[in-house]
Amino acid sequence: MNLKFSIAVLKVIFLKKNRSKTAAITGAYKDSDLFDRVTSILKMGFISTETRFENQLDMHGLGGSGIDFWSGGADSVFTQMFTQKNIEDHLRLRDLMYNSKVRFLLKLDALETGSYQYKDDALGVRKIENDFWFDDEYAERQNILEFTNDLQKNTRFANRYNGHEVMFKERLAPSFIQGLVVDDQSTYNNLLHYLRDHNMIQIDPNGNETILNTAVDQFIRIGTQVTDQLLVPS
Repeated sequence: MNLKFSIAVLKVIFLKKNRSKTAAITGAYKDSDLFDRVTSILKMGFISTETRFENQLDMHGLGGSGIDFWSGGADSVFTQMFTQKNIEDHLRLRDLMYNSKVRFLLKLDALETGSYQYKDDALGVRKIENDFWFDDEYAERQNILEFTNDLQKNTRFANRYNGHEVMFKERLAPSFIQGLVVDDQSTYNNLLHYLRDHNMIQIDPNGNETILNTAVDQFIRIGTQVTDQLLVPS
C-alpha cells in the first residue's frame, strides 16, 4: 500500500529557508523535444519512470535508461530545491547539476505529500541493505528539516550540494506547478508559440492568456539566476 500524508505546518516552516522546488528537463536536446516534454508535463504532471513504464508511456530523461530501477528510485519524481541562501548568493541556474533551457518551478505544497532527499546525486537510492555502491545511504538519510538546514549552508562558489535531489512518490500533479523559467527572450517566444499551437493556452473571462489559471507573463519567467523576483508566487 502506498501511503501519502500531509503535514501542513511544513510550508510555514520552510517559507523562511526553502523558497521553491524546481525540476529541469533532462534528455531533451532539441527545442522541439524540450517543448513537447514541457507540454506533456503541463497536461499530466511529473510522472515517475516506473509509472510511465507500466502505462507504456515514453520514457525520457536520465531514468529512462533503467538506472532508476537498479537504484530503487524508479517510482520517484526527482526535483531540486531553491533556498533563501541561493537568493542571497544569486546562484546561477546553470550551476545546478541538472539544468535545461526551460525548468519548472514547483509549489512548496508538494512537500506536504512526503519526500526523501539526499545532499548529493544518489540516483534516488532506496536500497535498504548495505550496498557496495551506496553503503546504507537510504537508512541514514536526513529528514527534510535537517536537509533544508544543510542546504542553507551551500555557498555560491564551492557549489556544495548542487547535485542534491528531493524525491516524491510516483507523481506530482499539474496543480503543484507554479511556473516555468526560461533562459532568454527567444526561448520565451518560441515556447509560447509552441504552447499556443498545442492548445495549452487558455483565455480568462477578461480575454487574457493564461496557463494553469495564471497569466502567461507571470507563469513563464525569464532568468538565469535565483532571485526573489524569479521565485515570487504567482
